[in-house]
Amino acid sequence: MADTGDRAVPLEVVEIETGPGAAFAARLLGDLGASVTKVTHGVPVDPDAIALDAGKRSLVLNLDDREDLARLEALLENADVLICQGNAASLMVPPLALTVRRKRHPRLITAAITPFGESGPHHSWEGTGLVALHAGGLGFGTPPRVTDPKQEHPLSIPGDAVSFLCGLVLVVGILHALAERDRDDTGRHVELSAEETVASL
Repeated sequence: MADTGDRAVPLEVVEIETGPGAAFAARLLGDLGASVTKVTHGVPVDPDAIALDAGKRSLVLNLDDREDLARLEALLENADVLICQGNAASLMVPPLALTVRRKRHPRLITAAITPFGESGPHHSWEGTGLVALHAGGLGFGTPPRVTDPKQEHPLSIPGDAVSFLCGLVLVVGILHALAERDRDDTGRHVELSAEETVASL
């Protein structure tokens, strides 16, 4: 909540529909009292989205359209946090273009989940929750480890636990960035690697 003297104003959070980890982070911020707008491409077909999108406003935009991109920019003028998810390359180009958005909106907190971070030797690699589970080491022994990798497929754990873990850790980073912004009125970027998040366990 932002303090404006005699009343508290909810934080304005914008989530661009890019993945379940970002959706969970935005849902958690909404549960904490933020006003969340989800920018989507249409009606979700994933039944999990019903729970992840509870309490959010939905704004359907075609982010390949110039006018709709302008509507997104107008939305970000008053936003405190922008949340998204993707590979490192997708964060740098439209419609996300996080570096450009941080220059246009210097108080904005941008927060992104990527498979392997936005820098380092593996930043360009693609990845899923299953990849992060094993690259981060948690897949070893969870479930009982694969004994013959040439014959057996890598195994996962129930549900989308990696996405939910990433969303939870991302919220911690966002709350810290907001606290820092209170000191100097300057936005921050919260970068989260799914691999490193899993490895932290």
